[in-house]
Amino acid sequence: MITTIDEERGEVIVKTGETEIRYSLSTAEGFAAASKAWVRATWDSKYVYSFAWMGRPIIQLPEDMVRLQEVIWD
Repeated sequence: MITTIDEERGEVIVKTGETEIRYSLSTAEGFAAASKAWVRATWDSKYVYSFAWMGRPIIQLPEDMVRLQEVIWD
């Protein structure tokens, strides 16, 4: 499966074999396809290993740490 994001047209193109499906970025399907591609790219590049919190390495996305901090604060 190959996912392409065309920002000029506002489309996400998903190719599986000979089949090509185009979604508008403004739809739930388009957002889901773009999100799936982003998650795959970040895990493959070990993106989560590049962050630290208060000088300590964390193996999480920064957004997760912000949410956890909000839970602790509440």
